[in-house]
Amino acid sequence: MSALYEDLLLRIFLENTYAGPHFPLTFRDTPERPLITALHCSQVCRQWRSIFLSSSLIWGRLIDLIILVDTTDNWRKEIFARTGEAALWVYGFVDPSVWEFLSPFLQRNWRRVQVFVVMDINIMTSLNLQQKRWAFLKEPAPQLCRIDVEQDNPSMSGLPTSSLFGDDAPLLKDFSMRHKFQTNASWLSNLSSISFPPAFNMDEVLTTLRRMPRLEYLTVFNLGSDIPQALKQVPKLVLPNLRMLKIQANVHDTCVLLECITASPDCCLAIQGSLGSRPAQDNEGNTQYENAVKSYIMPFFPLHPPSALKFSIKGDLLVLEDPTPPIPRSNAWVRCFCIVLDISSLLSSSLIKELISSPWVPYINKFEFYAHRSSEHPDGLNNGAVISALDTFSSSAMILRTNDETLRQLLERPLSYTSTLFPHLITLNVNCPWRYPPVEEDPPDHEFLKLRKAIGRPVSVLDLGVLKNKPADMGYLEEHVGLLVKWETWDGHRREYLCGEGQPERLRFSNLQREI
Repeated sequence: MSALYEDLLLRIFLENTYAGPHFPLTFRDTPERPLITALHCSQVCRQWRSIFLSSSLIWGRLIDLIILVDTTDNWRKEIFARTGEAALWVYGFVDPSVWEFLSPFLQRNWRRVQVFVVMDINIMTSLNLQQKRWAFLKEPAPQLCRIDVEQDNPSMSGLPTSSLFGDDAPLLKDFSMRHKFQTNASWLSNLSSISFPPAFNMDEVLTTLRRMPRLEYLTVFNLGSDIPQALKQVPKLVLPNLRMLKIQANVHDTCVLLECITASPDCCLAIQGSLGSRPAQDNEGNTQYENAVKSYIMPFFPLHPPSALKFSIKGDLLVLEDPTPPIPRSNAWVRCFCIVLDISSLLSSSLIKELISSPWVPYINKFEFYAHRSSEHPDGLNNGAVISALDTFSSSAMILRTNDETLRQLLERPLSYTSTLFPHLITLNVNCPWRYPPVEEDPPDHEFLKLRKAIGRPVSVLDLGVLKNKPADMGYLEEHVGLLVKWETWDGHRREYLCGEGQPERLRFSNLQREI
């Protein structure tokens, strides 16, 4: 590294301390946080320290409130001074202790802020004090590109409802704030991403969207009022650049919004939540809902055949979605599809029939399956359409990810049913459960492995994921000779054991120490 030119080293350091601009709002204090990385790197040698101290661009991106709250006031001042006149990225938790040093800093430097992503913990704070703290948002923001403000008590937010940024934010592209903003602001026309909070009704959302020809990512939360009849006569809203549409609303509002927008075939649709009630109250409503959903997903899937699918039974709903791990709302730029269907209407559903017969089904290599059983909805696996969909969507999967509850429900089904599922299964991924002795019955994963062996389709790999403290003893797996058991320790090390090698104590995880 000492032989590298300083300009190349600077580029490497910028990459190592890069947190965005589309970084999610993370709340964990991890060693990988950019500010920690910068501090460590600046102490390696004189050359590196000189480069870091002379680069205000690096330090301007490191206003990490999660780290700064635990530092001394002198050290914060030192970090702020190192930013020079560079653009600022400010992100993390904001609580009363943070406001003590953040408020005066923002008042002096708001015009330099380029990225502002915070979670404000405003419990037990007066509205008057909140308004004083957020007064800087009324000032021009000539460098602001992204703002995302979450609050645990939006009704007492103190955020200004008018004159945001003094109507002067020419570079702003990504906007998300949980309060009502002016819908005629000049900066709206430049946005590529926006999130509408529940305070907006459908008419306001559609009116505002007409001012956003460049929009690519749109999130709409529960709409605030009934939809006017006049909306049925308004012309279609064309959003040719829209790539991601997330909706969390009741079924009626969801249908109207989908019908009012004309997007490109490349637009990914995610319908989240329970839709306020079952997706359809009658056949006519179900047909309207399915047709609205079809207009988005049928053009999208041929362009982006899914290699993985998450199949979840939640009460009276069947949810088909991208199995990408859950992410904070602030990261709107990850495209993840999600389709919610009414199980009681599946037998007559034309949408599920078209999905089952789609040419992209054989592309599904990884399948996540979860069946949640409750007293009101004891067993969604009794539905014939659910069984047919499960059988089809899992037909090419080589990896199955699930949990104990779901495996137990599968094992309750007739052998004639379970033996036909997952014909190409190689890897079973199930998080290692916390089973405390005594266990009166064989664990579901053990029973499932025995079933697979009995039908002549044994599983080759059992992946237990990340082990928690005191997980289950799983020495019983030793009887599955040739099964490769994989797991990850608490500190990120991957381990594996081939069953039948005569060391079943390696599977008695509750006896293992943290230094595994």
